[in-house]
Parts: sequence; C-alpha cells; structure tokens
Amino acid sequence: MYLHGLPNSLAVKTSEDSHYDFQGFKPDPDWVENIGTIEGAMNQELESQLGSHANGPIEFTERGALVEAIVRVLDRYTKEFPNDLLLLQWVDDAIAGAIHTFSEQTPVSVVSNT
Repeated sequence: MYLHGLPNSLAVKTSEDSHYDFQGFKPDPDWVENIGTIEGAMNQELESQLGSHANGPIEFTERGALVEAIVRVLDRYTKEFPNDLLLLQWVDDAIAGAIHTFSEQTPVSVVSNT
C-alpha cells in the first residue's frame, strides 16, 4: 500500500532503466556461493539496490510495479527464512522508506487563518 502510494513526482521506469527491478528477482548465484547462504545473498542484493540499513531511511527514487514487486520478494523470502532477522528488518526498512519518500516528495501546503 505504501509503495503503491508513492508520489506521482517520482518516475515510473522500464526494467532497462530502473534501479529497482524486483519483478524477476532471484538471489545472485555467485553471491549465494560466495556468502554461503541464500539469506546472506538476499541481504547483499537488497543492500545493493536499496542502500545500507545504516544510512538512514531508504529514499525511493522511482515508483511503479518494478518497485512494488519488492513486497512479493520480501514476502516469499521471509516465509522461507522466518528466523532471519536481516530479512525481517528489510520489511520494516521498506515500509519506513516508503513513508519517508512520500513525506519528502509531497509538498505540504500551509493554510493561513488570517
């Protein structure tokens, strides 16, 4: 719901131009092999596309189906790995990021009572 409601001021991009193409998302097999777990590779991939947990809220720079597909990705992998705290944190971070992006991109009108 939050991602679907991102402001119209953000562009809708094609998969060729998007920074966030979560529609066909799969963990990178090389990262799975190098890190040793699917969960670790997922965290690396999410950090690569969304930024670090430590750098404050996610600032989404576009909107649309490619971004919104992260919901299905997180739903799938948090069900597959329900005890992975990093994946669960990405759910909270994505929600907080959508709220943050909305508040940063939506102008606030000041009403005068004069």
